[in-house]
Amino acid sequence: MTVQALNKGIKAVAFSRDGTLNHNPSTSQKYILRPEDLHLLPGVAEAVWAVRRAGLLPFVFSQQSCVGEGLITHKELRIIHGQMQQMLGEDARIEKFYYCPHTQAEECSCRKPLPGMLLQMMKDYNLEPDEILVIGDSARDFSAAKSIGARFVLTAPEQWEVVSALGSDSLEVPAYADVHVAVLAELQNISLSLPWATAKHHPTSAVAI
Repeated sequence: MTVQALNKGIKAVAFSRDGTLNHNPSTSQKYILRPEDLHLLPGVAEAVWAVRRAGLLPFVFSQQSCVGEGLITHKELRIIHGQMQQMLGEDARIEKFYYCPHTQAEECSCRKPLPGMLLQMMKDYNLEPDEILVIGDSARDFSAAKSIGARFVLTAPEQWEVVSALGSDSLEVPAYADVHVAVLAELQNISLSLPWATAKHHPTSAVAI
């Protein structure tokens, strides 16, 4: 399957996590293992709020091999995701977090670039591929989107050459400076009314999870 053209039927946005919504782990550690190590990138709360405001569902799909490696438990990872919810606020709440806990050696079907997490999301929410916009910062995010026929946009322009090397259909992948710019541009592309797009908005600071 090839990445589908954007249309007005988009119902959900699937965000990659590290490098898209929050800063990547520091060079001294491979994973984010504590809530206090989680730091949102600029404009992320506003971007997810814009998705919610447009009537779309925001999801996260994330590779978290730290669980399979025994560095963190499922419960501890849920606490980190709870911290993200609090940082985003009620108005920018993530609908659901999907994550792959497996190591590469386990050869699972959900580890990116395989689309298992996206397929599970489609099943859980009765979504079709052309109803999903995938936003990520890596070639493996692109490959997961491509394999189900979902539209993909890149939030790490420095990775564009890596993505473009995956095939001719990746040459038209939009690349934006960050996730906030990506979301506003893509929402405008699907002709949604955006009277609030340039307004200053401060999402609430807490959410019950």
